[in-house]
Amino acid sequence: MQYLTLLSMLAAAAVLIYVSMTDIRERRIPNRVMFPALAVALFVALMRSERWSLLLGGLVAGGLLLLPTLIYGLEKAGGGDIKLGLFIGLVLGWPAVFPALLVAFSAAAVFAITGIALRRLSRRSVIAFGPFLALGALVIGGLVVVGG
Repeated sequence: MQYLTLLSMLAAAAVLIYVSMTDIRERRIPNRVMFPALAVALFVALMRSERWSLLLGGLVAGGLLLLPTLIYGLEKAGGGDIKLGLFIGLVLGWPAVFPALLVAFSAAAVFAITGIALRRLSRRSVIAFGPFLALGALVIGGLVVVGG
């Protein structure tokens, strides 16, 4: 079963790296990548014995990232982040998705505060959040694989 976890994390890492680069470059997370990735992640989650943990992780992460979109609209909080959060939750499961989101939000806050302090960003700047979500997932996903 450890090999299945490692294989899932490696496949997820490829998706996370690709969507991060795209989000930085184009300010969007492509549906042509996320929809197939979500379908595979859901299929794998349903086949695993810990399916309820994985489904709950997807629901929590997707739901949490839906809140800013409902509050601020799609102009400020992208729909791609919701899909990416759902994907990360399906891969990591509950409760591992929680520290992954904590790493993502913390890293984004450090980036934004540093950017404002260096006058590279303003309080009204919008940053790509996908790379921070990917960072959190990769850090915690790596710990899950190593800690097994």
